[in-house]
Amino acid sequence: MDKNQLLKMAKRAFPKPKRTRDEVEATSAAVRNAGDLEVPGLEALRRPGAGNLTEGPASPSEAEVFGLPRTDVVDKRLQDGASALDKISKGDTDLTQGEQLGLEAIVLLFGRPALLVQDGDFPEPPEEWKQLNGKRDMLKGIFPSVGRVDLTGHHTFEWCGTAFLVGEGILMTNRHVAEIFSFKKGAEWPLTAGVKARVDYKEEFQRDVAQEFKIEKVLGVHPTYDLALLQVAKGTKAKKSPVPLKVSSKAPKATKDGELAVIGYPAFDSRNGRQEQLDIFKNIFNVKRLQPGKSTGLKQLPEILGHDASTLGGNSGSCIVDLETGNVIALHFGGQYLKGNVSVPIWKLAKDKFLKKFAINWV
Repeated sequence: MDKNQLLKMAKRAFPKPKRTRDEVEATSAAVRNAGDLEVPGLEALRRPGAGNLTEGPASPSEAEVFGLPRTDVVDKRLQDGASALDKISKGDTDLTQGEQLGLEAIVLLFGRPALLVQDGDFPEPPEEWKQLNGKRDMLKGIFPSVGRVDLTGHHTFEWCGTAFLVGEGILMTNRHVAEIFSFKKGAEWPLTAGVKARVDYKEEFQRDVAQEFKIEKVLGVHPTYDLALLQVAKGTKAKKSPVPLKVSSKAPKATKDGELAVIGYPAFDSRNGRQEQLDIFKNIFNVKRLQPGKSTGLKQLPEILGHDASTLGGNSGSCIVDLETGNVIALHFGGQYLKGNVSVPIWKLAKDKFLKKFAINWV
């Protein structure tokens, strides 16, 4: 990561660097004293398995933090990051290479984490995001309505993005996700011959239970925004569908520095740094995650909402939830890893000609 971009992100993530420095030092001391990584400051961030997905459970001392199993290496990263925070708090931006690596690790672990969702819940968040505990019930009510778009019969992809329920039998995702399994034919978007699409509302790490529903067709694609609506099979008495999410028709209180959460299925993305992705996502991809961050402002023509959560390619089609209200405020559609992201500000489309044709669950 470019140093200037890293410093900019650190400033956003840690408005009180001295306080964060104390938290990092406490975590580092706990790692040294415990002799392993099973300490409160890292428990939520510690990989719950061994070196790869095919191996059995690991002992706590073998589990990974940002891709590194050895506690002495972890401690070194944390110490270097704490040193960087010391400098930043004094206005000093002359960081060594080790301090830059340490600062990046701290941003990933404390500032913009990507928390695994398992059994419809998330683990204890890092100190910088303790407020998520107060939103736990709200978020647990949202997770079941966000799914992964899976494909059968496609020549390249087994799955292609995220989608979420915005109405009875209506999923919202990106146009570029829908284009992977459908094509434009006049005013219609028929599915590609031989390809079947479905949404799985589970797809959690180390959980085998699926909750799949057939995607029946593409209802339509927005003429301007990277947005598409899909018709998904409705539930039955034996197989209930999740409830549609609440979609905000009003702007959030803040479009800059407002707290939000991306919920989706980040995938390994060859466009971004390999080691950085392995560091924060622990070599665990394609499963549901909670990715908190902050909005970075609205831009014009067409209007888009920026945010700084840690996202990857599979997050295309993820919902962005306002952490104050629990309402969906935006549709994530792209960005650069730990540099900046762009999303469709859905409240701006509450009276949109395209969306008015459908029964969206506006609030």
